[in-house]
Amino acid sequence: MKKFILIIMLIFLVIPLISSADHVQQVDWLYKNGEYFYFKFGKNTNLSANTIAVVSDHNGSQEYADSTGVTTIFSSSSLDSIGVGGCQTLLIEGILGPPNYQIAQELVTMVGTDTVTAKHEFLWVHRMAVFTSGDSYANVGDISCEITTKNVSKILAGVNQTNSAIFYMPGMDFVGNSYTPGSLYHWFAYILRAQSTGADFSLWKSRAGSTVWSNADQRGGVSTGSTGSEFSRPMEVLAGTGLRVMVTSTSGAAEATGGFCISFGTK
Repeated sequence: MKKFILIIMLIFLVIPLISSADHVQQVDWLYKNGEYFYFKFGKNTNLSANTIAVVSDHNGSQEYADSTGVTTIFSSSSLDSIGVGGCQTLLIEGILGPPNYQIAQELVTMVGTDTVTAKHEFLWVHRMAVFTSGDSYANVGDISCEITTKNVSKILAGVNQTNSAIFYMPGMDFVGNSYTPGSLYHWFAYILRAQSTGADFSLWKSRAGSTVWSNADQRGGVSTGSTGSEFSRPMEVLAGTGLRVMVTSTSGAAEATGGFCISFGTK
């Protein structure tokens, strides 16, 4: 009887926690001791020689939205659709426009190569991830997200999530609580495999409400292995500020990864 009562009590304790969840927890979020940690990571598998590009799945063709706009999603394969083997539903997360730069999520039902319009008009989409799929257990085609025709986010075929070292700092959480300014302690970049190429890596930053990017920190001369910065005094990141990791191949084709971690709390 005591075990039965304990089980009933646990059920009533757990159900409110489930029903009060305001968003789907993802692998790049961590909440600890009243503080959020957001991990952003990207990969560029095909960087041409003597070319500067952001570390992202776009491999040099990354685009940016100038303002919030109609946000659409589509796949290069008809198999990414309900009732078929590929991606059936897709989770997208990003921030809305000024003045609050609120973070938002939604689930999108895929219809293959046809365009689906999101409920929100995003300023930026940080992340997309396959939420449910058919028997392929992955997206079959490349899944793209466009904001006013600008291709801002992409999942390569079979990868199941975006790999993009780009982030815009939110100013408000999913339910309307204001965030504190972010603190960037560390960013990193890495040349994959032992390659003969050299590379310069840099962290770029844009001011809130601006589409102009500037170099905030740079590490050059990497041929293999990793580089990056630990800031003794954390870099403050205000709401709406953009961050991205860039790589320049200095002597040949390269394959690189990179990212950063930002911490912030709620007011």
